[in-house]
Amino acid sequence: SGKTHTMRHVSRHMAVELLRRADEDGSGIELWVSAVEVYNEALRDLLPCESGPAPLQLRYGATGVARLEGVQYWGPVRGVEEAEALLEQAHQRRATADNGAHTRSSRSHLYLELSLRRAGVAFGQMTLIDLAGSEQLGHTSADSVR
Repeated sequence: SGKTHTMRHVSRHMAVELLRRADEDGSGIELWVSAVEVYNEALRDLLPCESGPAPLQLRYGATGVARLEGVQYWGPVRGVEEAEALLEQAHQRRATADNGAHTRSSRSHLYLELSLRRAGVAFGQMTLIDLAGSEQLGHTSADSVR
């Protein structure tokens, strides 16, 4: 329980609501999902393609805007069950450890993107971020090991 539990609920609710509204709209709106973990200053795709995860690179353009290259977007998501399965897969793949307060405390940051597309063109995006490890050290048995 805590932030990660809340983020799981919020991400599921948002995906379900976006799918429901896209279905009602009937204009061909599609939901696509990506999930990236930041752990020990390394980036990892939590929803890699079947051939394995591609290396992820953070690149900066001439204007200084950062973009992530190599991340896998899954979609179009074909229903609530598929959305739930993708989100659960991403959450299960996150780095966790027992910190004395929680047996499966997230040790990583999660960057989850829900993207809306029509005719293959992205026109909307919701980004949810779960930051790891805000427990007070006095209430945990966490140490400096990551």
